[in-house]
Amino acid sequence: MAQPLTTRMTLTRRVRLLLAVVAVFLTAGLVADVWLMGKRTVLVRRLDTQLEPARTAAGEVVQGLVDQETAERSFVITHDPAFLEPYRAGEKRVDEAVNELRRLLEDHPTLPAAVERLDGQIRVWRQLGAEYEIAAVRDGRFDEAVSLVWAGTGRRLFEQARSEIYGVRQAVIAEQEAVDGRIRDIRSMLSLLSTAGALAAVGLLGVGTYVLHRWVSRPLRVLGAAVREVVAGDLHRHIPSPGPPELAQLGSDVEAMRRRILAEVDDASRARDALAQRGLVVLSLSERLHPNTSCASPGLRAATRYWPAEGVVAGDWCDVVALGPERSAVALVDVAGHGAEAGIFALRTKELTLAALGSGFDPGEAFSWVAARLGDTDERFFTGVIAEIDDAAGTLRYASAGHPPLLVVDGGFVTILGLTGSVVGPALDRDGWATVEVALSPSAVVVACSDGILEARNADGEQFGLARFHEIVADAGESGDLQAVADRCLNALESFCPTGHHDDVTLVVFGRSGQRDRSQARPEAVAAG
Repeated sequence: MAQPLTTRMTLTRRVRLLLAVVAVFLTAGLVADVWLMGKRTVLVRRLDTQLEPARTAAGEVVQGLVDQETAERSFVITHDPAFLEPYRAGEKRVDEAVNELRRLLEDHPTLPAAVERLDGQIRVWRQLGAEYEIAAVRDGRFDEAVSLVWAGTGRRLFEQARSEIYGVRQAVIAEQEAVDGRIRDIRSMLSLLSTAGALAAVGLLGVGTYVLHRWVSRPLRVLGAAVREVVAGDLHRHIPSPGPPELAQLGSDVEAMRRRILAEVDDASRARDALAQRGLVVLSLSERLHPNTSCASPGLRAATRYWPAEGVVAGDWCDVVALGPERSAVALVDVAGHGAEAGIFALRTKELTLAALGSGFDPGEAFSWVAARLGDTDERFFTGVIAEIDDAAGTLRYASAGHPPLLVVDGGFVTILGLTGSVVGPALDRDGWATVEVALSPSAVVVACSDGILEARNADGEQFGLARFHEIVADAGESGDLQAVADRCLNALESFCPTGHHDDVTLVVFGRSGQRDRSQARPEAVAAG
């Protein structure tokens, strides 16, 4: 039986515990290795700086003592003072070597006493043996000197001194061998430690692989298999909660999501049945609101973009209508709200606006006529802009009912065409809407948009704004490619709000085709040719 999530150790704690065990092993091995290496270094240093030099110094004492004894005997036998010089040199050599032994072995527990005994025995031999015999020869007591030699006192004292130095030398050699033995033991321990570390690493790797499989791979495999069955369409497949609490919680969350999806599928099925009857009406409404640039006169170029905030029906609309061979009108209306109800009201405004334009009203008069025909709008209102383009006259006549300004890009400059009246709605000023006429060159590009673009906000709450839109239009409008300008504007909006927009977005980019200008310029070009 699975334990509750709250009683099982979390994956994080398991990993930390495993890492702690690994850290303890590594630390213990490292400490032991460092300690043994340090111990070996100390022993090697002692061997190189104390015991080996002490062994050499002991050899120097032996050699110097033998040289002294040989020189002293030669002097006693030959009475030649020349033999006293090697005797004194040997004496100095022995004293220096004894002092070196004393310095090198001062921290040894027993050898310093042996060195002192050696030094004392050498002094006894010199005073009672060698020096006494040398003094007898110097004083001319040759018979006495010979008697002393034959008595063997000096020889016996010399052998005792040499025995002491041999004892010290053997003790130093024994200490060397003991240190060498400890160094070999440490090397063996280091080798054993390395082998144990390698085995421990292999063991920890095996344990890590096992626990990774048990704690992560196997639970994920079980969870993944169940999720794939759900993805394949088996929405009734139960999602288990295996493994540590984190993975178990993930399984629980996926199971909750599966149940929610199942409930939403049931709701969607019921809603689909209900919407089936309304679908044709909604699609018909969307088609009626969708812009149709094919009705424009040859004197107009236009590009439109239309993004509903909900479904396929928007509260915005835009359209193009031909008013004559070289005259066209562009209208863009933004109804407050979005969705089906706003779409129905928007369709009323579209039919009335197109009727007004078809009846010959100028843009300002068209807004007045539409407002009068709408009557009581039950708190609904809209903004809009109507622009009439005369390709032959090279003019743009427009009216703006509380709508974001038109932007005219020509020659790298942007002209802002502002309001000519208030929004259209209940209890608002009905004084009318003025019509303003401006010149429009064939290269000019006019951009109209709904406030769904200007008032869009990103995740940080920053508004897209007119200044940003102005900059994008100014940069893109220089190309004169209306489709490229429209795409550039909406791509910038999508980059600014990657999570989507919350209001209807409508955009119209238009301009003169300039056919009249080209037809007038053609005869001149022929004449010039």
